[in-house]
Amino acid sequence: MNLARVVENKSFYNYGVITFKTDKKLDIEPGQFLMMKSKDGYNLSKPFSVMDCKDFEFKVLIRNAGDFSKFLIKLKIGEELLFRGPYGSPFSKFIDFNKKYILIGGGCGSAPLMHLKKIYPNIIEDSVFGFSDYRIKSIVDDDNIFVDRIDGMNPVDYILNRNKGKDINIISCGPKGMFIYLKYIIDSYQTAWISMEENMGCGIGMCKGCPVDTVDGVKMVCKDGPLFNIKEVIL
Repeated sequence: MNLARVVENKSFYNYGVITFKTDKKLDIEPGQFLMMKSKDGYNLSKPFSVMDCKDFEFKVLIRNAGDFSKFLIKLKIGEELLFRGPYGSPFSKFIDFNKKYILIGGGCGSAPLMHLKKIYPNIIEDSVFGFSDYRIKSIVDDDNIFVDRIDGMNPVDYILNRNKGKDINIISCGPKGMFIYLKYIIDSYQTAWISMEENMGCGIGMCKGCPVDTVDGVKMVCKDGPLFNIKEVIL
């Protein structure tokens, strides 16, 4: 495994944006993820999508959802952890660079989409990143952060209404409930890709901890995804 050192930690109780620096030059494409663990070996490695990456630094967006995420949010400048990867197929393997895409993120599922938006701005038609806590705006700088419901709309309805009449292609990452709703409301001619998030132990398809049912049988999020056509996945 590789060693990473905290160089910036912008966190509050619910969320954290943490920047790590490492001695290894990194080449992490949007959609790929890292397996991270503490140096003491107390926990198994856990997957985290990368929000940004440049040379020797990478950034992750974390929600306080368990002991390890709480540990990460409390990391101080100079403290270290272990990581390996990147794993998973990059979004660029699946998407058509001659098309425009709308990005729909839910919570920390926004992280890989923000990475995609930064690396490939020319293919992004519009974006929305939904969160439940307004304080996220103090640590994530994006004009399309969506916190409160607007006119009774959720983030999915909001962004699709804002782009009504356009030739819509969608890339989404977030909770499964959002995918189910998205699959229910999009038209049959529209294209939507969903980046699945599952817990896993290895990141390479060995532990079988991240199965997803598809029309072609069971696949693994880590090695077959994380991006899938929404029409392929049985939600």
